Amino acid sequence: MRSECKWAGCDQAVLEHVGGVPYCRVHVIENLRQEVIEGVPHLQFDEKRRPSNSTWLNRFSRLAYFCDAPEGLTKGKIEQRSYAFDTHNMIVEFKIERHPVERVFEQHWSFNVQTGEWRFLSESIVDTEYECDDNGNFLCPACGATLELSPGRARCTDCDFEHLHEHSW
Repeated sequence: MRSECKWAGCDQAVLEHVGGVPYCRVHVIENLRQEVIEGVPHLQFDEKRRPSNSTWLNRFSRLAYFCDAPEGLTKGKIEQRSYAFDTHNMIVEFKIERHPVERVFEQHWSFNVQTGEWRFLSESIVDTEYECDDNGNFLCPACGATLELSPGRARCTDCDFEHLHEHSW
């Protein structure tokens, strides 16, 4: 027997549960959006400006993920690594550390709870094992050439240097 969405008048198949109630994809997003919006005026933050209400943070990170989060921003990463939250009406801004191979970046994001729209605001290097040239390109530690980078790999096309992120093996 197929489980159906519990949103009034909907008979679509269940995608997920919110607060123990089964919903289809459209209504999971709508339910999460309502809960996040209702919680925004009551938010309190800890010393890192993370929401102290873990249920709200869980709902926010799920909503943000379902609304086509940028590549690599998962529900778990948003929930565990985000900080410096700020809200402006229905816009939630936060920062998150990203850890591509041998580098740490701090990214600043904006998410519109009402529309599901994402905006990338800024990025800065927090830490890196690689030297940079004047243009911000990361340099090969073996030969000094510009590295070819992806989130899980740093590779030099001029020599044999290659470094894989610990989760890429």
